[in-house]
Amino acid sequence: MDRLRLIDGEIADFAALASDSGAAEAWQELTGVLDEQTLRELLRCLVQLDPPERIHETKVLEQTQDDLGAGFCGMLPQQISEDLLVPCDEAGLFATALALARVRSANLATLENTFTTYSSSFSGRPFPLLREFEKPTGWQLTIDVSGIKALIAALANPETTIEDARAIASQPAFTEMMTHRRELGYVPEPLIDADGLAWCIQHAASDDSVDRLWRWLHPHNFFDLSDVRSNLEQYAQLVKALDEHRSELEARILGQIGVYVPADIDFDDHLTFAVGWAISGWATRSTGGINLEHFKDDFDRMLTTLTHETFHRLQLTLCPAHPSNEGDDFDRITNYALENPCDEALYRVLSYVALEGSATYIGEGKLNPVWDEAAEPALALLSRILDALDSDTLEEIDGLLTEGLKSNGPFYGFGALLSDAIVQAEEPRSLGLTLQSGTPHFVQKGLSIQIEHGLEIEPRLIAAVNRLVSVFSKHTSGT
Repeated sequence: MDRLRLIDGEIADFAALASDSGAAEAWQELTGVLDEQTLRELLRCLVQLDPPERIHETKVLEQTQDDLGAGFCGMLPQQISEDLLVPCDEAGLFATALALARVRSANLATLENTFTTYSSSFSGRPFPLLREFEKPTGWQLTIDVSGIKALIAALANPETTIEDARAIASQPAFTEMMTHRRELGYVPEPLIDADGLAWCIQHAASDDSVDRLWRWLHPHNFFDLSDVRSNLEQYAQLVKALDEHRSELEARILGQIGVYVPADIDFDDHLTFAVGWAISGWATRSTGGINLEHFKDDFDRMLTTLTHETFHRLQLTLCPAHPSNEGDDFDRITNYALENPCDEALYRVLSYVALEGSATYIGEGKLNPVWDEAAEPALALLSRILDALDSDTLEEIDGLLTEGLKSNGPFYGFGALLSDAIVQAEEPRSLGLTLQSGTPHFVQKGLSIQIEHGLEIEPRLIAAVNRLVSVFSKHTSGT
């Protein structure tokens, strides 16, 4: 096999080699599952391995990726489950190519079924017109694309060093993204840190044949940076558009939120664009944010999530907090010190239903029919939470709450249904006004309206919510 000739080989060269070496059957399957450009990239990577035994480094990359917290947490399958043949001759080349092609096909199929909202490619749509929105007087939203611009520049440079990569991984966009990931509480360890992200950045930028193979196998490899590296031009154009239209974005997001909150509320905040595996939107004590690769140029879904995460930041100002709660993170408004630990646990659950539900509703700006499907599983989870409270097994509550929240679980849609009920029964600003009175009040009002509309609610849930409202009201009034 003339490796030097094949390093820049075209499909015709490889087809001829397959025919001459008796690998016609493998070639037929390869051309059946891969388009010409994708197949050529795979074969060029394999013939560039020097020595060919470096094919085994793919297994090392997978293990390192897992160890650094950039793996798939069991949500997607292992990629290199057995030793690959060394592509040192024609038989090894096509056998290894076929094995990797099958892995890639399985990866993409599982990805589509598991991450159903992940945008797998750019559509080419232009940035939308957003000029009909006006932000509320005095409100500000600083939009930060500096981190992702620096990331794209680094990925475009194959000579990016680990020191360069660490500098980018330490930028606020990525430290905040990782802070949110850490504070969620349900992402399995190990959790990625700046060193792990820097490793991903350097390898995603590299033109080394093993790194190229690893990017080729899965767009989510290297913490989704394989996706970014493979679509650098499109990402650069997208970030340029976001940068140029920051004022319209600001008006669109704040204008949509403003109609749902009292007119005397002030708001001055930040919104950040980053990259991060498995999580599309996030918020920390410093900024709201999204991981851009989940959206690409799906602007409708992007704007929904940007509005959702920005409203989370406003909730920190809008919602009551216990006087002893310091700082400005989400725990400040999801926890409230009460005399009874069971009351505190129920308060936390209802707070997440109200906060995630209202952010989901405002992000959409209208009722989404799919939220109806969340009512039954959400009420079933709330019933199990009441069982845990009745049996004083509070250690079960966090797991049940996670079940309701993880991957936009049923508490999001059910809370959005309660939000819509309040808005339709009164007016848009009632949503914010009700949150101001406390998350137990919000859930109580939403449930009451939904019952009037025919939703069947377990009587003990109504009783538990009413009791918590009474306890919370006495606590906040000082009686």
